Amino acid sequence: MTTIIAALQRVNDHLPELLSERFINSLATKLGINWRKRILHPAVMVHVLIMQILFCNAAYTHLPRLSHRRFTAAAFCKAKQRLPLALLDHLIAAIWRRCSHGEDAVRFHGHRTFFADGSSVSMPDTPSLQERFGLPTSIKPGCGFPVMKLLMLFDASTGLIRQVFQNPYRSHESRLIHQMHPLLKKGDLLVADRGFCSFLHLANLLGQRLHGLFRLHQRIKTTFESAGRWANMRQQLVRILGPGDQLVVYRKLRVCPKWISQADYDQLPQELILRELYYRVNRGGFRSRNFTLVTTLLDPQIYPAAELVELYGRRWQVELNFRHLKTTLKMEVLHGKSPKMVQTEILAYVLVYNLVQLVIHEAARKQGVSPERISFVDAVRWITTADGHDDLSPLLMNPLRPGRFEPRVRKRRHTGYSYMMRPRAKLKAMIARGENIGCK
Repeated sequence: MTTIIAALQRVNDHLPELLSERFINSLATKLGINWRKRILHPAVMVHVLIMQILFCNAAYTHLPRLSHRRFTAAAFCKAKQRLPLALLDHLIAAIWRRCSHGEDAVRFHGHRTFFADGSSVSMPDTPSLQERFGLPTSIKPGCGFPVMKLLMLFDASTGLIRQVFQNPYRSHESRLIHQMHPLLKKGDLLVADRGFCSFLHLANLLGQRLHGLFRLHQRIKTTFESAGRWANMRQQLVRILGPGDQLVVYRKLRVCPKWISQADYDQLPQELILRELYYRVNRGGFRSRNFTLVTTLLDPQIYPAAELVELYGRRWQVELNFRHLKTTLKMEVLHGKSPKMVQTEILAYVLVYNLVQLVIHEAARKQGVSPERISFVDAVRWITTADGHDDLSPLLMNPLRPGRFEPRVRKRRHTGYSYMMRPRAKLKAMIARGENIGCK
């Protein structure tokens, strides 16, 4: 880990301090965490977790070789259970504050911009994980795996993850997005997909002097053709700003949603003036061709429609970020057997992802290209092989392929085995009795 920290010093002067044993242990002390004198104290555990993920989720038995320390797999497992989630959470926040470029970050017309999106990860089928996170609706107990729903807040300027929220599978993003609001400051802009577009969310954003840019929810009906077609709709046209650009009044529903108290709902305004933008994508490879955006940024002179459309298009980078996390860093299937262990895994993945993103941004600055051109995989390879003495070497650049698209099909065939539709114990009993279980 010493060589990795030395290499990261070539990327950002703050990282050696933030990843040092002194800083991590002092942070643990401030959080009221006490520990006995042992090999796997909090700072060492953070370092070993970073190396485990960087080296393709290495096995517990291989970690002593990577860290050059003597401990058993059982000792590491117990130390991981003792590691407080708050320590990793505060360390991620500290790195973001010190390395997110602060006031020098690229802003959208003066607004700090964040992307929000959700994803999910699978985990072992244990009773505690089933109880905490739940199974998909179509899966019977014993026939599938618990799934955790993740909600992440990305800094649009740097690609760093500001915060991650871990929730049960059967929880909708619209009920969870309010957890992110305390992390934002006055004037910040939140960009997300249609799942976050609701009157309640938009009203809460404006009440905290925040801004939003979302795709119109599929249940909200609108029109851009003429003012005469608005009579039976919850919206009311205020003014046409340009082709496919208009100000609209949104009215609050009479019925309070079940997941918010009536008192809080009554405090929301009865109406909101919002801006709707319509545009059409005439390029092959897009499943959706017609898009309608809703935003709280009303002035068409300060915020031109074309720039808002371009900003929303950049939100697609979040999908690539999830691919880096789940496929490249192998976060798609977790290995912990308890809620505490899988939550620790998620925070460790976020920490490593942020470190790789810092390397990517420094490489992009030196190579004079956009960070999206730098290979995430090659950045991981550089971190794991750098000796700490040389400057950041040029990383691989992805080729520019504008308009590239691929059919949404799989070429590699799966095995011919059927899916498990009954618990394993019942299937084994059927086989022992000589019964046909219906598998190929």
